[in-house]
Amino acid sequence: MDDLLRRATVLRRAVDVWESDAWALDIRQRANVDADEIVRPSELARRVPGLLGVVQAKGLRLVEDGELQRVPGGWRIVVRAGIPVARARFAVLHEIAEFAMGDEIDERIDDACNAVAASLAMPRRTFERALKTCGPEPHRLAEIFLVSSTAAALRIGEVTRMPVAAMSPRRVWTRGHEIAWPSEGELHLMARAGRPGLRSIMLERRRVGFFVDDPDSIEAASVERHRRPTE
Repeated sequence: MDDLLRRATVLRRAVDVWESDAWALDIRQRANVDADEIVRPSELARRVPGLLGVVQAKGLRLVEDGELQRVPGGWRIVVRAGIPVARARFAVLHEIAEFAMGDEIDERIDDACNAVAASLAMPRRTFERALKTCGPEPHRLAEIFLVSSTAAALRIGEVTRMPVAAMSPRRVWTRGHEIAWPSEGELHLMARAGRPGLRSIMLERRRVGFFVDDPDSIEAASVERHRRPTE
């Protein structure tokens, strides 16, 4: 497994500690929102005690897609103007998670908040029902929940435990059952060769999703490629 996939596996373990579904349920309870409802992020932000809603950053330069700002009477979420709708919605949910978790998080704050944001955007039971209707298809699920296809792909791994990897040129995310992932290059070669038990899907922004239906087969194939013939 190459360095990117190794770091992704370590990060995935760190994110799991935060029990993102439990945090998302706690936030919904604070806001008096049904656990299974697909709620508008801006509406959720208005209903969380202490948050005063969402505004677009007009004339402000934000480092990230969103940020929390203290204002008289509480806090508000400021979102970068001009970004895609799914990205803006996720940014709001990320900031809601950061506000709710507060001092409970440390240097892993961004990844923990992203995990909780995904749980808020795609409630587990609602997501399970959608999976029964359309299967583990990230683009269709992204349309239903108004998220990116990358977020939908990773949520498939979280909910079904199917091993899933989403790769960009600079980063890898993994979810689902932990396996000994082959290197990125091996995954691409296996996918192009039509390896049984593995499928790849183009996501957005030069990202590729890998879905493993047969972990034993993929791990065995990786071992076989590294085995040198004996003299």
